[in-house]
Amino acid sequence: MNTISADPEPDLTPVAVDPLADQLTRLRALLARKRQIEAEADEIRAAIQDALGDYEVGTVHGLPAVTWTHHIRHAFDQTAFKKAEPALHAVYLKATPYRRFTVIEDTDD
Repeated sequence: MNTISADPEPDLTPVAVDPLADQLTRLRALLARKRQIEAEADEIRAAIQDALGDYEVGTVHGLPAVTWTHHIRHAFDQTAFKKAEPALHAVYLKATPYRRFTVIEDTDD
């Protein structure tokens, strides 16, 4: 079970994951492919949005295929609140420990 420790001094000793080398290679390839797919999807999305212009519904063969609707998002402006009420902001500021998983690019190329 993977748990997150609130320990301020994590163990930075490297652990050998040699038995997982093939899986790590596969993960790197999948992540690269994911970036390529996302870039292609962004290009296609932009072309469709450009074609839609100010319209909200796009059709294919007369049937709705995409929508691009207008919305209003209401968000709390933390930066302005912190500037206006720094003491109150500090009272409600919550630190949450987490772990970030990063795949280091292969340098054996």
